[in-house]
Amino acid sequence: MIILCMDIALFDLYTTGHHLSYAARIKRALETVSEDEVTFITLSETSQCKDWFDSDEIDYIDAPDAPPLENRDRSFRNIVDEKISEFCSKGMLEQYDVVHFLYADDIFGPLWRHCPRTTETQLIAELNGVFFHRGTVLQRKQIHSTWLRLLQSPVGRLIDHALPNRTDHESLWADVYLYRFLNRGTFDHVVVHSMEAADYLSRLNPRQASTITKIPYPAPTDFGTDISKSAARDRLGLPSDDPLLLFFGGMRTERGIDILLDALRQYDETSFTMFLAGPPTAVSEREIECIDDESVVNIIYEFGFIDTPELYYRASDAVILPYTWQYGQERASQMFEEICGAARPVIVPDFGVLGRLTEEWELGTTYEQESVHSLTSVLAKFARDEISYSTAQMEEYNTKHSYKQTATTLSRIYTSSQQPQENLSADIIQP
Repeated sequence: MIILCMDIALFDLYTTGHHLSYAARIKRALETVSEDEVTFITLSETSQCKDWFDSDEIDYIDAPDAPPLENRDRSFRNIVDEKISEFCSKGMLEQYDVVHFLYADDIFGPLWRHCPRTTETQLIAELNGVFFHRGTVLQRKQIHSTWLRLLQSPVGRLIDHALPNRTDHESLWADVYLYRFLNRGTFDHVVVHSMEAADYLSRLNPRQASTITKIPYPAPTDFGTDISKSAARDRLGLPSDDPLLLFFGGMRTERGIDILLDALRQYDETSFTMFLAGPPTAVSEREIECIDDESVVNIIYEFGFIDTPELYYRASDAVILPYTWQYGQERASQMFEEICGAARPVIVPDFGVLGRLTEEWELGTTYEQESVHSLTSVLAKFARDEISYSTAQMEEYNTKHSYKQTATTLSRIYTSSQQPQENLSADIIQP
């Protein structure tokens, strides 16, 4: 069979954080494994767009020089809704053979309202994590379990009909939107990044299991490995000889910053350096300095968004991701993958995707979820240089979780969307 080259659109209105780097790396990898024409679609041009894409690689829904979403006066949610409506209704979507929504779970409401019910364009939805966040009332452990059972029962259709197409708090109803998508068959394929996530979706609608594809969350291989630890520490002005543990990224509750700080307060064993680097969402400079004054641990911090994570990973001896249950047990992590790509061991709680992967692949050490006592014990192991991991296993893990591997699978998904559906998950490395 001859497969003609396709026009592929990678769609994401957001250009902050890791959104652009993810889109650019997926695009580059797709271009190495297929002859398809791949275009990135976003709202308008930002300075970061120029860092990752040439001008002819992007299509803009707005004028290229229009302000980015976060700089507009109008309601953020209303702008997203309006622009997705324009994309779906004014002939833009039909210009492509495949439209791949890279972060579909960020825009479930607008996609439900505006995605065409029938179209020759194949629609791919990727759930990139926020859907599985457990921060709202309906997502609390016991409440959420009951809520899911209701959706999976005949009552689910009543809930579907009762909930309006637009609400003021759409993140509360993410499960209902996903339930609707699966029942309607809106998307030709839904991409998730863990077997836990695939199981979650399959329980919502077992009849749509064949459209759910598991692909490991990709990361750059050899991520910064050309930078030595000593060179990275010199560039960042860090102690050259101390054992150095890194917490990187947003210091938010679901990322476990509170549990880590509690553990540092109680820690009284071998000294080491703790480096906190990222936006201080749920922590203050004063709080950290108070802990530093009382602790045997030398605490260094750098507040703000950092766009060279590989330098920080390479400066460390290990990286801790003390995520809480709110983060979501089905949720993968780009940071986790990048740390492995930088050849550094991880310290994570023993639950969900990250705990399972760490133990199965010998990528570092786990501790009892949300246990300060267990975490302090692991910190002592780190200070004594007793965090073990397998470099051979990590190398194999990185190869199987590479962007090239992901692009190869995505290319098969795009092609299969032009043919009778097949379940691709069975042949894919289990994430």
